[in-house]
Amino acid sequence: MSRAIWTLIYDLQDEDKPLYLEWFHRVHMTEKLARKGYQWASHYEASCSESDTDKVSRFIAFFGGDSTSTFLNPCPRQLKQTQDAETRSMMGLRSNSMALILNHEWSAENNAIKAQLNTPIISEEITLALLDTPGNNEIAGACCIQEIVAENNSHARISKFSNIIDGMQHGLIFERDDTSIPHPIFRFEGELGSLIRTPLEQRQMHATLICHGAAS
Repeated sequence: MSRAIWTLIYDLQDEDKPLYLEWFHRVHMTEKLARKGYQWASHYEASCSESDTDKVSRFIAFFGGDSTSTFLNPCPRQLKQTQDAETRSMMGLRSNSMALILNHEWSAENNAIKAQLNTPIISEEITLALLDTPGNNEIAGACCIQEIVAENNSHARISKFSNIIDGMQHGLIFERDDTSIPHPIFRFEGELGSLIRTPLEQRQMHATLICHGAAS
């Protein structure tokens, strides 16, 4: 059971993908999963990139941990100072990077709300939706559980997270193994959503699983 997910979002030049992915899947994921508190990892390639170019691809990496403390002791900034030359070289291939430490709030499965994330996020397809709601966190949270879940109850699982570091405040992960299920509806237009008065920043990415692993 994981209570937190370290999430990385970044772009890669297509010419760098073979070298980088071989390192990430063979070396980097293995090293992460050997650390105390790490439980599982999954890596997704997004179906499109915000870079508006055919030569760039977007990736999303998830590392599931016992709790947010797993990713804060040491924290990402401290880990960066201990990286070897190969890791620094591979990290340098990334662009438009974003990191979040997501604390699990709840998951909706089969119309039931669960307080725990009992299985890793390794569905064949996911949608990651990020939301920033300054001054509207209460209403945004209520809208997620009351309206967005109801609109997307055909998905295998919908999980809600809060980001504990800088960046977007809320995260939703929609999982689906049946590709006939449409992409999720992520909007704030219902009765609760209409109460949000300030502009919202939203990002939504659809992605396909390319690799996953678990701690031994």
